[in-house]
Amino acid sequence: MRLFDGTLQVLQEREDLRDDYRELVKLVIIFLGGAPPGGIRFLAPGAMHQARWMSKVLYSFKIWMFRGQFRLTKKEERGLQRLCLFVVRVYAKAWIEASFSVQAPRLDLELIKALGTYDKIDPEIGDVALSKLSSHLWYVSEELVGLSFFDSDVSCETKNAMVTALRREEFDGEDTAPKRVTLPKKSVRDLHLEDFVSGRTLHFFRKLHLDEAFLDLPPDRGRWTRGSSGPLRSSGTSLW
Repeated sequence: MRLFDGTLQVLQEREDLRDDYRELVKLVIIFLGGAPPGGIRFLAPGAMHQARWMSKVLYSFKIWMFRGQFRLTKKEERGLQRLCLFVVRVYAKAWIEASFSVQAPRLDLELIKALGTYDKIDPEIGDVALSKLSSHLWYVSEELVGLSFFDSDVSCETKNAMVTALRREEFDGEDTAPKRVTLPKKSVRDLHLEDFVSGRTLHFFRKLHLDEAFLDLPPDRGRWTRGSSGPLRSSGTSLW
């Protein structure tokens, strides 16, 4: 029920969803036994391409729902079911929300944790997906994790911990290439945003010409707004 309500809310609130994203959300609702606004309708299959993961997902949902009209082996049918369940439980949410850059570090970390616990449902898919995602962790790199300072859904407690982590080591100011992100050996379930922050995170602010002095202020004061002098500027007493 929680999955259904959350998916329906996305469809009702996200007017910016492009056609294939909107179709995915509707198929998830139908897969969960519901009916999207406007009723149940299936669009004709579109182009299939190796580079388009979305098309594979859309095809998989439709083949599963119309599996009675196909000659599928038990193995093929089970494989389709496993893929659809993975998309519904984990991937659809991450895919739909991926367009918001300031939320990217937090959402990527949430996805990492979701994959880390997916072994309780399907260990094989969980391990393969986590291994694949481990090669695409740019948004939790030492620099880009700085986007989370501007994510309103990141708690003040976490932001304070991020500031502490940022100042834990001396920043030499050298602009070298960011290190490749590797997941710590401890359980991914115990990871937090501050685990990815270091002194190099200051590069994020300096490359965007942002004054990091706001880090000295409590994160519950002031707010972020867009400004004409740069990507972001302070309004009131703080940039948090």
